[in-house]
Amino acid sequence: MILLLLLSFLSIILGIVLGSVNISISNIFSGNEMTNAIIWDIRTPRVLMAYIAGAGLSISGVIVQSVLKNPLASSFTIGTASGAAVGASIAITLSLTTLGVFVIPFFGFSFAFLAILLSLTIANVLGNMQNISIVLFGMAISFFANSILTILLVFNSESMQRLIFWQMGSFAGHHYLNILIVFVPVLICSVFAFSKHKELDILTLDDVAAMGIGVDVRRYKYIFLIVSSVLTGLIVSFVGIIGFVDLFSPHLARKFFGASHKKTIIASALIGGSIMVLSDLIARTVFSPVELPVGAVTAFIGGPVFIYIFSSLRKAD
Repeated sequence: MILLLLLSFLSIILGIVLGSVNISISNIFSGNEMTNAIIWDIRTPRVLMAYIAGAGLSISGVIVQSVLKNPLASSFTIGTASGAAVGASIAITLSLTTLGVFVIPFFGFSFAFLAILLSLTIANVLGNMQNISIVLFGMAISFFANSILTILLVFNSESMQRLIFWQMGSFAGHHYLNILIVFVPVLICSVFAFSKHKELDILTLDDVAAMGIGVDVRRYKYIFLIVSSVLTGLIVSFVGIIGFVDLFSPHLARKFFGASHKKTIIASALIGGSIMVLSDLIARTVFSPVELPVGAVTAFIGGPVFIYIFSSLRKAD
C-alpha cells in the first residue's frame, strides 16, 4: 500500500510539473507570477479533479463488480453513464449553459440517477433483482439512452463537436469549487463503502449463502448500486464519459491485495487516481498542442486490459 501512496504522489507531481511548459519541482512554490498561474490556476485543479475522478470511478467499479459478482461489470454497464450523457447533452443542445456553469452537471447527475432507478425498478419487478437481470436491463437502458443521444446529434449538428468532445471526457477548465463539489460526495460514498467492507465481502458469495449469514441481499444490492451510481453519475456529469478505469483498477487491486474489500477499496482508489492523472498527462502532452480526450487514452489502455481480464477468467474456468 505504501508503494501505491508513493505512486499517487509521483503521478500528482508529474501531472503538475509536466505539460506544454515543463516546470521544475523547485519552482512549484517559488516561481514567478506566470509559473504560479500555470501551477495553481490550471494544472493543480486539473490534476486534483483527475485524481478524484479516477479514485471515485474505481471505487464505483469495486462495488458493482462485487454486488453483481462479475469482474467485467461496471456502473457503465448498468446505464448510469449513458443517463448522465443524455442529461448533459440535453443541456448542451438546448444552450442551457447560459444559466450557469453547473447546469450540465445538474442535468447529467439527475438523468444518471433516473437511469439507475429505472434499471433497478425494472430488474426488481421483472427479474427479482437477480444479477443477470440487473445487467440486462441496465444494458437496455444504455441502448435506449444511446439512441436518444444519436437523435440529439442528428438534429443538432452544430453542437455535435462539443457533444462528442464532452462525451470523451476532459479535466480542463475546472476550478477549486468544482473540485470541492465533486470531492465531498465522493468522500462520503467512499467512506460508506469502506465502512461496509464486510457486507461487500459477503455479497461476493452466493445469494443463498449471504442470506444464510444474515445479510439482506436485495436491500444491500439497492444501497450499493445506488452509491455506485452516485459516484459515477456525479463524476461523469462534471468531466464526461471516461471508461475502463473503473473496470481494470479493481482487478489490479484484487490481483495484488486479495479479495478483501478492506484493502481492495483503498487500493483501487489509489490505483485509479494515479492511472487517471497519468492518462490525462498523456492526453495533453503526446500530441501537444493538440489535446486528446482523456477517455480515448483510457480506452486505448483499457481495451487490451479488458481482453487480458477476460482471457484470465477463461483460464481460471
